[in-house]
Amino acid sequence: MPGAPAKTAIAQSDDNRAASASGSATSSAAVALPSIADNVMATFAAYKQLASQGNGLAGCRLAAQLQLCRNMPAAERDIESTKALLAEMAADHPRRRDVETKLNKSAEVIGPHLKYCAGVPAEEFDNVWQYQLAAAQTGNIAAMTSFVVSPPLDVRNVMADMEKWTAYKQLAPGFLERAAAAGNLRAIEWLRAQMVGGWTFNGGALMPPNAERAVMLSLVLDRFPKTNFTQGPDRQIARLTKEIGPDGVARATALADDFYRKAFPAAGQMDARETQASQLRDGCDGPVNAHLEKVLKP
Repeated sequence: MPGAPAKTAIAQSDDNRAASASGSATSSAAVALPSIADNVMATFAAYKQLASQGNGLAGCRLAAQLQLCRNMPAAERDIESTKALLAEMAADHPRRRDVETKLNKSAEVIGPHLKYCAGVPAEEFDNVWQYQLAAAQTGNIAAMTSFVVSPPLDVRNVMADMEKWTAYKQLAPGFLERAAAAGNLRAIEWLRAQMVGGWTFNGGALMPPNAERAVMLSLVLDRFPKTNFTQGPDRQIARLTKEIGPDGVARATALADDFYRKAFPAAGQMDARETQASQLRDGCDGPVNAHLEKVLKP
């Protein structure tokens, strides 16, 4: 039952907060994971075995790879549909060049992805949620963040995944709080968005907004390079700063200093940009994206 793991997740030890951004209480950071290969199946069995042994990072990377591959059949159908359209067009059709350009660009991008995903058993696509949930429940910081920000659920047809969406709403706030407290910048950004005026994929807030916490988290994020995600909430912080007044800002500033000191104990050894880059590189989908970007470079 998707709702059942809530007790397990809540019962996780707070010791996990001391784990690294990609580590977990099950010592996944201490186990060398297989390098991302040119095809998922080259390392699939190894990742699956490590995930079954409680390695959260292996589990969330397995889920990230399967999530990517799950989208490939639809992409392949689009290419075939474009080919069929082109075959029916006359050589002098005014739209033929546009369709050819679209087909070539799609094939250029999707081709390496299809090669990367070739041979993945279709039945494994239905297991992405379980892999991702199990990985998050190990206490792995990257996995908890990925569970919250990239759930493998159908946003367009909520009823099809209603039981899982219910479990998501139950579990996501706890995962988000723990990942943010452990210093995961993406989790801090998402938590700040909730505090500004919470939202989630299928409507309704994950957590109630809190102006003072929103300002506090903004002060933490101000120490790091901006991302596309931070721009929207940033525009609302001025309003919230006025709303909480000087006393609220003073409290938020003190809390931000305390949060930063606990979440980033190694701040003196790694600058802000390096911290951000390392989390992207060492997260669930970072190595997969980096590998495919390298393949796609002309």
